[in-house]
Amino acid sequence: MGNMENPEHAASREISASSEEAQSQDSVFQKEGSERLTLENELRYTKDYLENLLQALPSSLISVRCDGTVIHWNKIAEKFTGIQRSEAAGRIIWDILGFLCPYKPDFERAISSMKAEELRGIEYSEGDGRYLDIAIYPASLAGSNGAVIKIDDVTEQQKKDEYLRQAQKMDTVGNLAAGLAHDFNNVIGAIGATVSSIRFSLDFASDLAKLKKELKNDLDIVEDSVKHGTDMVEQLRGLGKKKEQPLSFVNLKEIVEGVVRICRNTFPKTIEINMNFYTEDKAVIKAYPTQMNQALLNLCVNASHAMTIMRKESEKQGGTLSVSLEKVSPGKHFSAILPGAYEGDYWLLRVWDTGIGMEQQTMKKIFDPFFTTKDKNKGTGLGLSMVFNIIQQHKGFIEVYSEPGNGSVFNVFLPAADEKNEGGLENKE
Repeated sequence: MGNMENPEHAASREISASSEEAQSQDSVFQKEGSERLTLENELRYTKDYLENLLQALPSSLISVRCDGTVIHWNKIAEKFTGIQRSEAAGRIIWDILGFLCPYKPDFERAISSMKAEELRGIEYSEGDGRYLDIAIYPASLAGSNGAVIKIDDVTEQQKKDEYLRQAQKMDTVGNLAAGLAHDFNNVIGAIGATVSSIRFSLDFASDLAKLKKELKNDLDIVEDSVKHGTDMVEQLRGLGKKKEQPLSFVNLKEIVEGVVRICRNTFPKTIEINMNFYTEDKAVIKAYPTQMNQALLNLCVNASHAMTIMRKESEKQGGTLSVSLEKVSPGKHFSAILPGAYEGDYWLLRVWDTGIGMEQQTMKKIFDPFFTTKDKNKGTGLGLSMVFNIIQQHKGFIEVYSEPGNGSVFNVFLPAADEKNEGGLENKE
């Protein structure tokens, strides 16, 4: 009986144990509650931080579901559109911002490929002279696929770029001036000689039938010469235009033919010019025609300089300039090594020369603004920089291969377009 515990003591110990267990449970609940509050505070802080970040960015940011439903947009988007975020939420983006409708295929492509789409220098459709950069970034939003659309007003930058493009155009015209003067002299000379021939025929003709035949031949020569001169003037007018032609479907073959025609009229006769099309189809791209003309002409002028003014005086002047066009499908390797490239058809525009060539160190800098290897007063260093910007704006890419003494090859890849399946835009060239 001596080992038996006092019932009162046993009950007291049970009460004490129960109290300690209750205190322990309360402590667990308090800890869980504290952790939950901490997590909620962290989530609230993160949400507030992200919201403040979105509002602080200088770009219009619009979150959209894959069907085009607006989820959110920031204050800059409110200012840009004049529409409050609460009014836009739940509506279809294409109904609210009509100027984005032509880029719906880009939106859908970004979501399906999970690769960003960037559109540069888009003219605002309201016609107020503004230009926009539009980027579409695929993202998972509100439990489904969607995208964030980023819009920047780049009007001032576009004006600066246009000024540089115009300055570079005038530099190109200056480079062509000697060849143009020579060709115009040939035209005027042909007309003058033919007029002298007509006068002679009229003064000394005795056979009326023979006179009529000679006059017809002479007038055909005058007519051909006038047409040739008119073509040169039109080419110069197109090159010097300040007003950019609208983005449209254009046939790259026509652009190549036009530029090659200018080159044959103006380049030194020591340069042989070849043109090859490895396709019977139209080479359709979506482009600003004037800019594409300028880019190709700059590449050809650069090639002619590599075969003439950049050679030493003791070296033989001239060489061969070749321009070709073919359709290629680069595949996964191409899209993997070049950001922004996609698996699809491209038109490969190749310009190569037999000029002085370049070293690797020079090749790394040729697209830098104001970089030039030409002698003073023989180059601004803007030509290839303009080419790079123009091709990039058209979602294209440039590869360069060159060796000292063995000439250079410029491969320009431009996305092939299908004018039948992209909104029915007409070729306005």
